[in-house]
Amino acid sequence: MRILFFDDRIPYLLKGENNVIGGATIRLYALAKGLTSLGHTVAFLTWNGANEFASKKEVFELIESYDRSGGIKGIRFFTRKLSMLKTAKAYKPDVVLQISAAINTGVMAYVAKRLKVPAIFLPASNADADGEYKDYLSKSSQKLYEYGVRNTDLIICQNSYQDENFRITFPKTKRIIIHNPYFYEGKLPEILDRNERKYIAWVGNFSIFKNVPTAYEIIKSLPEVLFKLAGKETHKTDNETKIALEKLKKLENVAFVGHIERDEILNFLGNAYALFNTSIFEGFSNTFLEAFAAGTPIVTREKIDPDDIIAKNGLGIIVKENNQMADAINQLIKDKNYDAMAKKCQAYLVNNHESSVIAKQLEEGIMTALNH
Repeated sequence: MRILFFDDRIPYLLKGENNVIGGATIRLYALAKGLTSLGHTVAFLTWNGANEFASKKEVFELIESYDRSGGIKGIRFFTRKLSMLKTAKAYKPDVVLQISAAINTGVMAYVAKRLKVPAIFLPASNADADGEYKDYLSKSSQKLYEYGVRNTDLIICQNSYQDENFRITFPKTKRIIIHNPYFYEGKLPEILDRNERKYIAWVGNFSIFKNVPTAYEIIKSLPEVLFKLAGKETHKTDNETKIALEKLKKLENVAFVGHIERDEILNFLGNAYALFNTSIFEGFSNTFLEAFAAGTPIVTREKIDPDDIIAKNGLGIIVKENNQMADAINQLIKDKNYDAMAKKCQAYLVNNHESSVIAKQLEEGIMTALNH
């Protein structure tokens, strides 16, 4: 089967070198690796110059299609759409996949319709499903996104919350739930004992969605605990977040470690007692999978625990409200069963999220769409 993804960030992931990569692109990368391991041909539709920029060769292909500088103002949307259609047609895919609420949801649904192949949409967070995308997408982007979902053959939901919301809003579109994949080469790292760990980790781009002000309040209330924050500012870093970052820099129990490359993240998380997450919303955070891979438990809210996976499987501590998180962090550090919990995290990942396991589920979903 010839599978065509759309993603404009995948060249940056391949390039590395301190480039900020969101969880959506990491998810697609893991799916691509899993699908190729099953014998499928995978390509990413992306921008002109991507191959030279990325330099790294992969088991999948980068297909250059459009000028990322935007083209001629006023007609750039139409020229890009036509270019993407022409390039996709030459590739002759059996199915087209696109991730995250955006203009390109509509564009790729249009491309799939013209090519007479199924279109599959993968939401990147709960906001894509429950309508919160309206808070950050322009009116025109909203309309194209909604057009795309209406004309999608299958939605790959990350959790039951998304499934239910898409059922209500787009009842005619087929849906299945497939949790996020995790790809790793070689062996996973050795799991450190609790007494070898030194700090609590927080990982994310410094944006409004990651709720840095709440992280500040939690960290301030635990002056005896060392926290290490991994991330960097982006174009989505708002003023409230910047103010919180300045406050964090003044705390003696905080260390900023900057952006951490993907080949270093497991070491960073493996030396932490826990990963704590303060996000406003998530679909299925890839940082959770990275923490599980390192044998590191999670502390977060119920709203951020997809399908109660962490709570049901004993992979950390889940609370109802952010103001309960400080007590949960203290509780986790002192938990006499901590080492058993850490081992459970890694075992859960291997059994439930390994990329070829998840890719097999996606393959079955695609076959359902192909036979609609």
